[in-house]
Amino acid sequence: MSVISKLAALAAAGAGGETEQYVAIACSGTVSDLRNSLVVIPFNKNDGFGTYQNIPAGSTAPPNRPATQGQVGWSGDGGAIVFTHFDSPLVSAYAFAGGALGAKYSNPSSLPSGSSATGLAFSNSGSFVSLASNTSSNNFYTYQWSDSSGFGARYTSNFLGGQEAKGIAWSNTDNWIGTVSNRAKVIKWTGSGYGTEEDTAVNVSGQYRVSWNSAGDHVMFSAVTATATQRLLIYTWNDVTGLGTNVSPSFSFYPYDAQFSPDDKAIVVATNTYPYVKAFAWDNATSTLGSELSSTASPASATGTNVAFNTAGDVVFLGVNNAKLMNAYEFDSTTGFGSKYADPVLTGFPTSGPTCAGIAYKDFG
Repeated sequence: MSVISKLAALAAAGAGGETEQYVAIACSGTVSDLRNSLVVIPFNKNDGFGTYQNIPAGSTAPPNRPATQGQVGWSGDGGAIVFTHFDSPLVSAYAFAGGALGAKYSNPSSLPSGSSATGLAFSNSGSFVSLASNTSSNNFYTYQWSDSSGFGARYTSNFLGGQEAKGIAWSNTDNWIGTVSNRAKVIKWTGSGYGTEEDTAVNVSGQYRVSWNSAGDHVMFSAVTATATQRLLIYTWNDVTGLGTNVSPSFSFYPYDAQFSPDDKAIVVATNTYPYVKAFAWDNATSTLGSELSSTASPASATGTNVAFNTAGDVVFLGVNNAKLMNAYEFDSTTGFGSKYADPVLTGFPTSGPTCAGIAYKDFG
C-alpha cells in the first residue's frame, strides 16, 4: 500500500469513526508463488475490504507454504506478523509498519525440530509466541518476542507427547496456554517457563482450535470427530486451578473453528455444513449452548476454516477453503447474521490453488 493510499484509507476511516484494521491470512493449498503464503487485507465497516498485499518482492519468501491448519498471529503492538509452515525454520515473521508488510525477521537462533509446524499464538502481552511442530518429542516451543529484535530465548516442552498441535491459544491472563492435538490440553506458563499440565483426557482425532471467552471463565476446543459430545469441548475455567466442569453440548456439525463472541453471548462456528458458518446463543451464566441464531442469506463461498471477530463483535470474518480466502458478515450476538460484505478484491492473486489456513484480526485503534 502506497503512502498516499495509506493516508487516504486513514482519512476515510476517521471520517466514519472507524479505526485502522487488518486481517492477516496464512494461505495453504497450491501456493506456487510463496510470497502468497501470507496475505494482509485492510477492513472497515463502512467500506469493507481494501486492497490486499502479500510478501513484497524485496523481502525473503518462506521456504514453503503453511499446512492446511497453519496459524498466523499479530504481535502485541502489531509490528510483526508470524505464521507456521512446512520446512525449516517452520515459522516465519515479517515486519508490518505504516500499513505495509516489510522485511522478514531473522530465523530463531534455536530452531524448532521437524518438517512442519501448525499451531501458533502470541501471548496477549506480545512478549512470547508459542508454536508446535510434528517432531516426535519436545515439540512444543515458546519464544521470547520483540518487534525490534524478533525471536529471542526458546523454551521447550514435551507435554504434547510428540503430537502436533493444530491450534494454540493463550488464556486472557497469559498464565496458561491451551492446545489441541489428539487431545485437548493446557499448560501453566510461569512467565519464564512451563508449569503444571492439565489434560481433558478426551481422545479425539481431528482437533482444530482452542479459545477462551472474554470473561475468562470458559475454555473451548473444537474437534472434527464422530462423537457429537466431543465436537465442542467446553469446560468451565479458573485461572488458578485450571480446567473445571465439562459442560460440552451435543453438537450436530463439524466445527473447524469455534469462537466466543466478544460479549460472551454467542458462539460462531466455521463448518463444512451449508452455509458454512453458523452461530448459536450462549448463556455464560449457566454454561449452556442455546438455539441456532439466524443464518446468513448469503452463504459462504466454501467450507469455513477459521473464525475471527472485529473488536466490537459486530463483524464476523470467516476463512474459506478456496482462493477467495475470506468472507465477512455483519453480526448481532442476540439475533445472528446480517448482510454479507463484498468479497475481497484479489486482483492478480491466483483464482484457484491457495486456500485459507488461518486468519488473525488486528485493530490498531
